[in-house]
Amino acid sequence: MSNGYPISVERYSFAVLQKRAKSAINFLIVEAYWRTGKKVYEPCGNNPRAEYGKRLLSKVSEKLVGEFGKGFGTSNLRNMRQFYLTSQKRDMLRR
Repeated sequence: MSNGYPISVERYSFAVLQKRAKSAINFLIVEAYWRTGKKVYEPCGNNPRAEYGKRLLSKVSEKLVGEFGKGFGTSNLRNMRQFYLTSQKRDMLRR
């Protein structure tokens, strides 16, 4: 059409869908980090300096880096663990 109305409606619809998709992906990433933090926390407990916890973090890190690539180093796993502990109190994620 000459006034461009259908095109602007399509663009608006696409923009809304794109925003919803980004939001869903962000939620899934946050949930994955939270779940990873939980899995790291459960066997290590609340003492991140325990020798067992250090070895476990290294082994888990090696496995995850091998399977998924960068982003799962020991420092990131510690951050995910801290995120789990922090957000657990706030109940940020619905399980």
